Amino acid sequence: MLFTSEAIKLLTEEHEKICAETKLLRNLDIPQTERKQAFGRLLPNLTSHIKKEEKIVYSFMKLCDADDLRIWALEGKEEHLLIDQLIKKMLAIDISDEEWSVKAKVLAELIDHHIHEEEAEIFPALLKELNDDSDEQLATNYENQNAAEMIPRPFTTEKPVSQPYR
Repeated sequence: MLFTSEAIKLLTEEHEKICAETKLLRNLDIPQTERKQAFGRLLPNLTSHIKKEEKIVYSFMKLCDADDLRIWALEGKEEHLLIDQLIKKMLAIDISDEEWSVKAKVLAELIDHHIHEEEAEIFPALLKELNDDSDEQLATNYENQNAAEMIPRPFTTEKPVSQPYR
C-alpha cells in the first residue's frame, strides 16, 4: 500500500493558493491594480504558511536522521528571510513605481522556486521519514498552529504601509 501524507497534502494545498497569486504578480501584461490585489491576497496566506512551515515542518525536519532534510530546513528558512526582505522593500515604495513592479516579479519567481524545490526534492525525502503516527502529528500540529495571530493587516492602500511585514 502506498503511504500518502496528510501533512504534505496540507502544504501542497497551500502552495497551490500561493502560486495562483504569484502567477498574477509575475505577469507584467495585466493591469497594476490586479497585481496589487494579488499581492494583497498573497501576503496573509504567505505569512501564515511561512510561520507554520518554519515552526512545525522545519522543526520536524531538523530532528530527522536524514542530513539533507536538516540542511533543507536551514536553507528554507534563509529563503524565507530573502522573501521577507523583498516584501518589506515592496511595502515601502509606491505601487505605481516601476521598481515595485520589478520587485513583484522577482518575489513571485523566488516563491515559485522555493515551492518547486520543496515539492520536487524535499517532500519525497520527508515522505521517507514519516509514518502514520508522525504524519498525523505533523498534520495536526500544522493545522492547529494559530494562524490568526500571524496574519498581518491586509495590504489595501497605495501608500506605503508603515506596519512591518513580520
